[in-house]
Amino acid sequence: MFNHCLILVSRGLLFLMVTTAPALGVWAASPPETFYVSPFGVDADLRPGSEVQPWRHIGYALGRVEVTSGDIIIVVDDGIEASDDYVENVTVSKSVKIHGADTNVYKPVVKTPLGDHSVFDVRASGVEIKGLCIYGAANCCGPIVKDKNFQI
Repeated sequence: MFNHCLILVSRGLLFLMVTTAPALGVWAASPPETFYVSPFGVDADLRPGSEVQPWRHIGYALGRVEVTSGDIIIVVDDGIEASDDYVENVTVSKSVKIHGADTNVYKPVVKTPLGDHSVFDVRASGVEIKGLCIYGAANCCGPIVKDKNFQI
C-alpha cells in the first residue's frame, strides 16, 4: 500500500511538472519547415514555396519572412544536364539548409550572373549547402565547387 501511494504521488508530480512547463516558459522548438524552389516556379507573394507551388529563385526564398533559421530549402533541377537552372547571386543571412532535391536527375546548377561575384555570400552561421553544382567568379571555365558540402 505504501509503495502504491508513492507511485501515485510521483505520477501526480510528473503530471504537474508536464502541465506547468509551458507556464514556466519551457517550449519545444518547432520542427523546421521545408520550402521549394524550381526552374519552373514563380516568385510571387501568393505562392507558398511548396513542392506543388515552388518559388523560382533561391534568393527570393531566403528573402521571405516565412523562411526562418533552421528551415530547409530544397532546390529542384530542370531535368537537363549542365543547364543553368539558377543564375543569381545569393546572400545567405539565415541559418538554413539549402539542399539539391533527392529526386533530381542531375544536380541543380547555380551560376553567378556577374563574372566577378560569388554565387553564395554566406553571412550566417550554421548554414549547410549541398547537392548543387556551383559556378562562380574564381573559375570561368568550370565549377568552383561541385557537390560541395559545407557548414559554416
